[in-house]
Amino acid sequence: MTPALLASALTLSPRPVVCLDTCTLFDLVRTMTGHPSRDHEAAIKSSDRPPSHARLVRDLEAAIKLTDAAVATPARAAVVVTDLVRLEWSQNLTKVAAGATVAVWQFYQVLDTAKALGRTLPPPPDFTTFPSLMVDLVLAASALLARGLTLDRDPACAGRAIDRVANKVRPAGESGEVKDALHLEHYLELSRMLGAAGAPPRRVFVSSDLKAFCVGSKDSPKLDPALAANDFGPAGLEFYVSLGDAVDALRI
Repeated sequence: MTPALLASALTLSPRPVVCLDTCTLFDLVRTMTGHPSRDHEAAIKSSDRPPSHARLVRDLEAAIKLTDAAVATPARAAVVVTDLVRLEWSQNLTKVAAGATVAVWQFYQVLDTAKALGRTLPPPPDFTTFPSLMVDLVLAASALLARGLTLDRDPACAGRAIDRVANKVRPAGESGEVKDALHLEHYLELSRMLGAAGAPPRRVFVSSDLKAFCVGSKDSPKLDPALAANDFGPAGLEFYVSLGDAVDALRI
């Protein structure tokens, strides 16, 4: 749907709107490993410190809760994704799942190394259920994506995204990446239209891509002040790094 059509539909059935970045979905797949989520295409090679496992588990619980809220009758929340989120998911899921799988199995390499050095360690956990757990994580993320209302490519939004790249304005910035700018411009347009229609429920955007959207340390990231003042604030769109924080704030 175009932003205008989706705004009209949501105005008829007002409820909180949760817009998702692709990395938020891939974080769910990485729940067992705490693998870095800053950039899903570079995650396997990244050496940045990963998000805490506790945060990832909380985000997984929030994803399940949000999925249930989106399919309830009446729906208690709306999940929105761009068509690009769906494309990135299909292109990168196999690679991300494989990276998470390798990270878990490397635990056994640590045990073998310790044994060779004569170290005494506690017995290893039973990983026989690991493959089915990974499948369940992919299914949980897929279920949330399946509930998403899709924003199709809008020429005006795409044009503004390209302008961000040309002018090196975040979330494009120095990297010149247009994907984050495309997500953001479509979500901003939807939020502006919902606000103009007088839709009272809150609208939030969730992304763990700190490099694109945030300033500050990885332990306490904050939305870039320029993005807050020029984009998110005027559009009435809130920003969260953690899906758990977003769902809690919306009281879903």
